[in-house]
Amino acid sequence: REISRKIRRWTTVMRIHGVLLLFTFALLPALSAGAGSVTSRANAVLQQMKLEEKQTEMQEWEHVPTAPHDCSNASLYCAGLAVARRNNMQKEAMNASRLNIPAAFYYEALHSGCAYSTSFPQLITQGTAWSTEVVTNVSRLIAADLRACGGTLGWSPVLNMWTDPRFGRHQEGYSPNPTLSAHFATAAVLGLQGSITGNATTYLCDPDTVSDCPHIVSLAKHFAAYGAAQGGLNAAPAVMGERLFRDYYLKPWRAFAKAGGRGAMTSHNTVLDVPMHANPKMVNEVFRKEYGFGDGVIISDANDVNVLVDFKVAANLTQAAALGAAGGVDNVIGNAYTNIVQAVNQGLLDPAVVDTAARRNLMMKFATGLFDHPFTNESLVQSLDDAEHRQVALTAASLGVVLARNTDGVLPLSPTLDPKSLVVVGPLADATEIVGAAPILSLKGSYSDVLSDVRMHSVRTGIADFLSQHPGIEEVGCFVDTAERRDLPDKIGRFPDDLTPIKCATNCAGYAYFGLQHGMECWCGNDYGKHGKGSQCSTTCPGDWRYNCGGNFNNMVYKVPQTAVNVSFTEGAYAPSNMKNWDNHDLEDAAVQLAAKTKYAIVVIGEDPDIVGEWKDRDSVDPPGTQLTLLKRIVHETEAKVIVVLLNGRGLAFGAYNSSGHSLFDEIDALLVAGRPGSEGANAIANILFGKTNPSGRFAASWIRNVGQVGSGAQPFLQAMRGKWLANARGEAPDYDGRRYDNYESWTPPTPLFEFGFGLSYTTYNYSGLRATLSGSPAQPVTVTFTLHNSGSTAGEEVAQVYVQDPSSNEYGQVLVRPWKRLAGFTRVPLNPGETRTVSVPVLFDDLAFHDANMVYGLKQGNYTFRVGGSSRQDKLAVSLILPETYVEHCNALEAPPQSPEVRVDQLLDEIARLKKQLNAALQGTN
Repeated sequence: REISRKIRRWTTVMRIHGVLLLFTFALLPALSAGAGSVTSRANAVLQQMKLEEKQTEMQEWEHVPTAPHDCSNASLYCAGLAVARRNNMQKEAMNASRLNIPAAFYYEALHSGCAYSTSFPQLITQGTAWSTEVVTNVSRLIAADLRACGGTLGWSPVLNMWTDPRFGRHQEGYSPNPTLSAHFATAAVLGLQGSITGNATTYLCDPDTVSDCPHIVSLAKHFAAYGAAQGGLNAAPAVMGERLFRDYYLKPWRAFAKAGGRGAMTSHNTVLDVPMHANPKMVNEVFRKEYGFGDGVIISDANDVNVLVDFKVAANLTQAAALGAAGGVDNVIGNAYTNIVQAVNQGLLDPAVVDTAARRNLMMKFATGLFDHPFTNESLVQSLDDAEHRQVALTAASLGVVLARNTDGVLPLSPTLDPKSLVVVGPLADATEIVGAAPILSLKGSYSDVLSDVRMHSVRTGIADFLSQHPGIEEVGCFVDTAERRDLPDKIGRFPDDLTPIKCATNCAGYAYFGLQHGMECWCGNDYGKHGKGSQCSTTCPGDWRYNCGGNFNNMVYKVPQTAVNVSFTEGAYAPSNMKNWDNHDLEDAAVQLAAKTKYAIVVIGEDPDIVGEWKDRDSVDPPGTQLTLLKRIVHETEAKVIVVLLNGRGLAFGAYNSSGHSLFDEIDALLVAGRPGSEGANAIANILFGKTNPSGRFAASWIRNVGQVGSGAQPFLQAMRGKWLANARGEAPDYDGRRYDNYESWTPPTPLFEFGFGLSYTTYNYSGLRATLSGSPAQPVTVTFTLHNSGSTAGEEVAQVYVQDPSSNEYGQVLVRPWKRLAGFTRVPLNPGETRTVSVPVLFDDLAFHDANMVYGLKQGNYTFRVGGSSRQDKLAVSLILPETYVEHCNALEAPPQSPEVRVDQLLDEIARLKKQLNAALQGTN
C-alpha cells in the first residue's frame, strides 16, 4: 500500500513537471525573443535609472540632421557630412547620460528616407497604384536610406482615412477605404521593418550585424480617426458610433498591429468625446491588448499632451502629463513630460506607469541596435538615390498615375510627334520666376525634405527629354550662379546617368573640374578642399561617389545632349499658392494664343504643397486661383486637343454644373491624375502620354463633383447603400429617381465624378467564369476565382477588384443594416494582347469580419455575394456562397482578436506559480 501511495504521489509530481514543461515551451517565444533579450536588457538599464532619467527617456527623440549650412545641396558628400553631424550628436547625448544611453533619431519617412534620398511618390499616389508590392519596395528603400542617414524610427505609414476632401492632408494617406489601407499597412510594415512576424520584444536585426541593418521601426500616424474631422478641419472632433469607429477607422490599425508594427503617434482629435492623448480605453485596452500592439512605443503629436489643458480635461501641465502617460503615450513632442517627476511626487501618476513608458523607449533602442552600434557608418550614404531607387520610384509613379478621361482615344500621343505640334501650359508645368519651386514641390508633395530638386524633371522637361531621347552629348560650359543652375534641366533634360566618365580639365572661376562619374560631375571645391585645389585636383573621385565630391553646385562643367528638344511653354496662371495674384488673369492671353497655334495643349494644373497639407484645409475642392478659367478659355477659344495633367493632393473638381448636368470636365479631351508622383513622376507622366507605359492606376477614393456632395452617396463607403439614391454603387446604371442637388439653373448628379477603383487603360479586359469557394483556412476563409482576358491590342495590367455583399442580418438572428458592398480583395494582373489567365484572390478573415449588433467581431453565417470587376461600379459578375455555422465558428475561434503578449505571459506565469505550489505540496507529501 505504501509503495502504491508513493507511486501515485510521484505520478502527480511528474504530471505537474510535464505541465510546467509545456508552459515553459509556451513561454519560450516571449522569453527568448523578449524577456531574455530585448526586454531583459531594457529592464537591466531601467533598474539603474533614477526617476529624473526615466523622465528624460520619455522626451522627444532627435530628428535626423542635415549637413551644415555651407553644404546645402543634395550631394552624397553633404550626406556624409550630415551623418558625421549625427554621430557627433550621438556622442554628446551618450556623454551627457550617466548610463551612456544612446539617442534615437527619427525622420518622417512617408516617401523619402532623408534629405539626400529619392523622393518616392507620396502615399496618395502609392494608393492609386493598388499594389502591395509597390508599397513594400518603396518602404524597403526608405528604411535603408533612413538607416544610412542615421535614423532608426520612420514616422510611416500614415493610416488615416480622410473622408472629407476639404481636409488638407489627403495626400499623406493611401485611401479612405479601410480594406485597401489595411493591406497597405501590412505591406509598409514588411518593407520598413523587414518582417511581419516580429514585435516590440524582438530585434529588428541580429545584434552582431546591426551596423548594416537596413530596417527601421515603423511608427504609424495618427491613432485614430483623425481623418473623420468634422467640417474637414484639422484637429476637429471625430463624431461617430463605436461600430463605425472600429470597423472603418480602426481596421488599418488592426492590420498594422497584427503585422508587428512597433510604433504609433496619437492624433490631435477627440473620439467619442475623449482626447486620443488621454484615452486609455482605446490606446491601452483596444490597440495594445485587443489588437496586439503590446509594448510598441507611442509618441504624441506636436504639443498635444499640452493641449489636454485646452480641452479642459487637465488643470495644468502636470495633470496633463499624468493623463498622457496613464493613457499609454510613452513619449511626447513638446515639453509636457518635463512634469513627469512632479506628477509622481504629487501622487498623480503611478511610478509603475513611468517605468512602463521608459521601458518601451529603451526596448525600442535595444531592438534597433542603438545600444550595440550607436554610430552610423558614413559610407552607407553612397547607396542613396542609385539606379535601383530611381527604377522603383519610376515603377511606383507609373502604376499610380490614373487615366481618368480619354475621349476618342486622343492618348497616347505618337512618340515621334513633332514637338512644334504641342504646347505645355499651366502654373505647375515648369519652374520659372513666376511660379518658383511650385512645379517641383507639386511632384514631391509634403513631408519630403529631399534636396534633390536639380535631379528632378518638371512635367515640361520630362516631355522634352522623352522626345529628345539623348541622341548625343556636348560640353556646354560652366554655370556660375544659382539661376543658371536652375535652368540647367532645360538644357539637358535628365542627367545622363549612363554616360562613360569623361575627363574634362576646364577651369571655372578658379576651380578645376573633371569628368562625369556615375552620371554627374566630380570636382574639388575651395570650400572644402577635400580632393585638392585648382590644378591639383585628383582625376578620379575616391570610392564610389555617384554625384559630386565636395563643394557646391555652382561652377560646374556638364556633358549634355547635343539636340535637346524645345517644348513651348507659358504659365497661363500664377502658382496656386500665390495669394497676392490669386485672381490675377494677366497671364492667360499669352497661354491661349500659344495653344491656338498647336494641335495639342497639355495643361498642368492642381495644387502645390503650400496650399494643401497640415493646417491647410479648404472650403472648395476646385483647383485654386484662376486655373479653371485658364482651362476654360483654352477649351473654348482654341481648336487644340486639351490634355489635362493634374498634380493634386486631394480629389479635385471641375467647377459648377450647367442645366444639362455637365461641367468643364466633360469638355476636355483627356485627363491624367498624377497626385504626388515624386522624383520620377515627370518621366512616368511622359511615358504614359506617349504610350511607352500603359496606364493602370485606379482611384483609391471616390471623387465628389463638388463640396455639396460631402457625406452624400458620392462617398459610398460611409453609409448603408440600399436605396435608389445610391444605385450607382450597385454596379448598375444610375437611377437618380429624380433626385439631384438643385442650384437654380444647374444641377449635380448624386453620383461621384469618379467611383472608387475607376481608371482607364489603353486596352480592354473581359471577366468571366466567376466562382467562390471555402478555402479551409481561417486566416483567408474564401477564395474567389475568375478568368481575365486582355481583348485589346496593347499589353497592360488590370487591377481586378473583388467586392462582397454581406448576408441579410436575419440570417444570423439580428437587425443590422450593412453597407451595400465592401472591397474584399484585389490583385494586379499583367496581360499581353489576347492573353487569358485564371486568377485567384484570397479573401482575408478581417476583410469579411465586422462587428455585429452586439459589437461582437467576426464572420456571420449566411449567404455572401461576391462580385468582381474593374471598379466598384463595373463589378457585373456576381456569385453567392453560403458560410455554414460550423465553418464560421471555426474561423472565429482561431482568428479572434489576440490578447497582447504581456497579458498571455502574465497569465502563464500565474499558472506556473499555482502549479509550483502544487508541486511543492506533492513533494512534501512524498517525504
